Amino acid sequence: MRRKLLLAALFVAASCALAAEPAACSCVEYGAPPCAAYWSADAVFTGVITDIKKQPEPPPGSLPIALLHFIVEDKFRGINVSEADVETLSGTSCDMAFEKGERWLVYGYRNEATGRLAIHPCTRTRRLGHGDNEDLAYARAVGRAAPQQSVGGAIGRRLTDEPQRVKVTVVGGGRTFETTTDDDGNFSVQLPKGGAYTVRAVIPFSAAVISHTTPVRELEVSDERTVVEYPVEVPAGRCAYNELNVYEVDLHATAEVSGKVLDEAGQPLTRGYVHLVEAAPKEGSEPWTNNARIGDDGSFKFERVPVGSFLLVLNPSDEAPDDSDAPHPRTFYPHAADRAQASPLVVTEGLKLEGVNFRVRAALRKRVIEGRVQWPDGKPAALASVSLYNGDKYVRTVKADARGRFEVEAYGDFDYQVSATVYGDRPAESEKVKVPRDGRPAPLVLKPKPE
Repeated sequence: MRRKLLLAALFVAASCALAAEPAACSCVEYGAPPCAAYWSADAVFTGVITDIKKQPEPPPGSLPIALLHFIVEDKFRGINVSEADVETLSGTSCDMAFEKGERWLVYGYRNEATGRLAIHPCTRTRRLGHGDNEDLAYARAVGRAAPQQSVGGAIGRRLTDEPQRVKVTVVGGGRTFETTTDDDGNFSVQLPKGGAYTVRAVIPFSAAVISHTTPVRELEVSDERTVVEYPVEVPAGRCAYNELNVYEVDLHATAEVSGKVLDEAGQPLTRGYVHLVEAAPKEGSEPWTNNARIGDDGSFKFERVPVGSFLLVLNPSDEAPDDSDAPHPRTFYPHAADRAQASPLVVTEGLKLEGVNFRVRAALRKRVIEGRVQWPDGKPAALASVSLYNGDKYVRTVKADARGRFEVEAYGDFDYQVSATVYGDRPAESEKVKVPRDGRPAPLVLKPKPE
């Protein structure tokens, strides 16, 4: 069975987008245990939310926030006031759901620009009564129990469909401690005292290993195993925690494939991506795939290509092109509409296959979809955000004008739908409306979102 590439998103702070865009929130080090969360936060407390105030429009490049006013109850660390205003994201894909009257366990981080505490998504901040017993037990035990210190982490969560445990060795203070990760990649080693330690991990295949918080040094990389290590400093009575991203690598993937993408007239294509897809994967395995951005001169290049037979293809899903796609139908190299007529590229180890000219099929027909956004009483919805979809695929978003009218570009005869959304003091959204092949869609009628 081929091992799957692990792409765990591990951010202490979140990478998020404004809610008007269909993007998700991604995190790193989302599995930090209570001890690591407690000592990394600037303040830890429990409290009740008594007020929520959205802040004015943020300056360009800043994310929108709201202020949560807390009546502080338990003051565990870094706070000595009875009431506190705490920042949180508001109007992004990373928003947390806060309501007045709720009791929360807060891990707060100081915003250096404003001086206020902030709640970050993807941390252990949580509504009380929702899996907080472990956190409260740790916070309440600090200062009462004998100091304990440990080294822990996660190494490639769920490395394969069949979990493979990783051997972990912790060395420091003249002693060596050994353990293995559990089925989810987690490990923890209790230490007799604080100090400087080195963590070494033996991963049972060739891999690239990355940490977002700690420098990782490769000691050995072979087909059979990868050995890495990183330093940790463990204060007395505390714990050190680190998560490693693990990517399987093929040490024999040393080939390169490059060339140009041309339109039917032989002119360079200057937009989109081309994809390299394994032509005949092993039974039960996902095909090896990669994509390369088309340059301004039509050029593309694939590096670290493994040994095998591959198909070069534009728009492999044959979906409506979005802003990053070339507006052309699916085409297989050298100039074929279907897979049966494609010419595979045979790649050997170390090969440099250059000068591949890939001529794509004629561009899709471009059209402009016009429509109107309105409120239930028929009044225009000025500056509403209108999104275009092809099935579940998001294509693009435009703004309606002051009269609620909009124009959005579409390519080809795909089944398109449009929907509208308004944010702010009066948030509302419409249902998706089908776009006729020729003609305008029905008006998009906004319905207020429930409070």
